[in-house]
Amino acid sequence: MNPQAKTLRNTRSSAQEELTSNRDPPMLYHKVPRSTTKYHDVPPKMAKESTSIRIAPDLKKELEIRARRTGLSAAALYERFLYEGLRHDAHPLIVFRDGAGGRRATLVGTRLAVSQVMDTVDAAEERGEAAIREAAEYLGIPEGHVRACVRYYASYADEVDEWRNRMREIADREQEVWHREQAVLA
Repeated sequence: MNPQAKTLRNTRSSAQEELTSNRDPPMLYHKVPRSTTKYHDVPPKMAKESTSIRIAPDLKKELEIRARRTGLSAAALYERFLYEGLRHDAHPLIVFRDGAGGRRATLVGTRLAVSQVMDTVDAAEERGEAAIREAAEYLGIPEGHVRACVRYYASYADEVDEWRNRMREIADREQEVWHREQAVLA
């Protein structure tokens, strides 16, 4: 056996041992709950197509470890990365982050969710380009960043609105709990 093939074989077997051993590999990623965002869930009646791709063994190992850490199947994680990669390619200033309310689209370089930027645009006294300027000034970000969020929203309004509604419901519940706590303490 040539040295290159022997090295590849040893790499595969050590990667397989790492994935099948009872001990956990070093923590590479934070464990996050499965997302309930629409674009991560395929409707039950929608058939999925099988495909085969070749990837480097170290990449496959890292994806499998990450899938295990996140509680997703490797196939679900691959699919999520593909969806998000395609979206990021079309909307370069938008990235995806996990948070207490699930996975969401956010503005790169900030902790602002697209939904928060859109809430600020909606709350602006002006409309059109003036609303973008007003939101950018209020948030302290460039107008181009606000425009990127508006563009993303134009493509995925249902998803962003679903996130906004979910956050409002959580905020309303938390406020109700706070009022009850204040009544107990009064």
